[in-house]
Amino acid sequence: MIDRPQPFRRNESRSTCSCKKAAHVGVAFPAMPVLRNKGGFVVKLNRVVGLLFLVVASVGLLAACGGDDPTATTAPTATTAAAATPDAAALRAEEFAGIVTAAKGEGQVVVFGPPGDSVRNALTEGFQAAYPGVKVEWSGGRGGGQGKIIKEERGAGLYTVDVVIQGLPSYQRVFKPLNVTQEIMPGLYDPTILDLSKWRNGALQLTEDGMDLGFTYSTNPEAIYDPKQVSDPSEIDTRLELLDPKWKGKIIMNDPIPSGAGYSMIRNATKAFGSIEAAEEWLSGMKEQAAVSRDQRGMIESVIKGEYAILVAPSGGTMGQLARDGVEFSFVNFAESKPDYSNSFGTFMRLNKPPNPNAQIVFMNWFLSQEGQTAWSTSMNLGVLRLDVANDHLPAYSKPRTDVEYGFEWKPVRTEQEEKIVNDIFGP
Repeated sequence: MIDRPQPFRRNESRSTCSCKKAAHVGVAFPAMPVLRNKGGFVVKLNRVVGLLFLVVASVGLLAACGGDDPTATTAPTATTAAAATPDAAALRAEEFAGIVTAAKGEGQVVVFGPPGDSVRNALTEGFQAAYPGVKVEWSGGRGGGQGKIIKEERGAGLYTVDVVIQGLPSYQRVFKPLNVTQEIMPGLYDPTILDLSKWRNGALQLTEDGMDLGFTYSTNPEAIYDPKQVSDPSEIDTRLELLDPKWKGKIIMNDPIPSGAGYSMIRNATKAFGSIEAAEEWLSGMKEQAAVSRDQRGMIESVIKGEYAILVAPSGGTMGQLARDGVEFSFVNFAESKPDYSNSFGTFMRLNKPPNPNAQIVFMNWFLSQEGQTAWSTSMNLGVLRLDVANDHLPAYSKPRTDVEYGFEWKPVRTEQEEKIVNDIFGP
């Protein structure tokens, strides 16, 4: 059993520089044809992006750290792109081998990710088996809380985290404003990741700034229920039915204020009802009907135990981990909703000024490989955007249907009007 590491706090002693670390000299990817989705994602069209326009870069060991400057050993330096040669792939592999050697000198990679023992064990044990000598120091939690830790640490001159794995709203609302991330593409070496035929829609789901990569394909249910209290699920398969007085005090719902499963509740209700005014009226009614919580596991368990009859907006990532342990769920999707998929906890952020720059790159390439994505999918019970990862292990509620075309919320950050409504209703 691997002990769960605790988040590093500002008053903890952490080294911000180590003379044993290797400086990674990165590779610049040239401009590629792009299709800009109106929601803010860039779809990369070139299917051989990883094998064309490569430059062989060197990996050198630093002789000294250069004082307390945390950027001294960590800032990737881009070089000018050149045309591919027949040996480009082999040379790229040789460069990556040097990065692996340097990562073993660093000895660890520090990852902030979602909560749960199953995902922590699967990713730490899987990576450490693939790369002995590089330990994964994993800390699980919500994106908002992890962002506060990173903000406090960096304000105190501490740079202790290499990678964050959280949802897209967490990136947009928390980490992007902190300016703590860097571009994903220059750190990708695995040719199977760069082969876009292996990804759904023939694209890497990158944010427009290139600093957040979505990899999860989650089709979470909109509500789960206790069949002992809800004998006929058609009684709760529309949003308005939840306002029936007989359900008052029997519903618990995910808090819509923070990033998480409840964050898009107002946006989804607006789409369903056709106006934001109707969505506001429904949310006001739900505030009177339901208990509101941010305890993802606790809410789900309260329905399993019969303490509540219905949970609105359950966390798919948390459900997946419980399902992996044998828990079964009764679920509904509201009849007025258009099927969507989300990334759940599943987007990858590569932090700038990382304490372990080479281990960060090695972990990213392993995690986005078929092996890493299989470990993620099986431990979280969530689908992924890589097409070479099986989904036969997914529970019924999470397995994408073949008879519908799923939409995606390309810009999940709420508008000022949406933010005001949610905070007026659910705020203190």
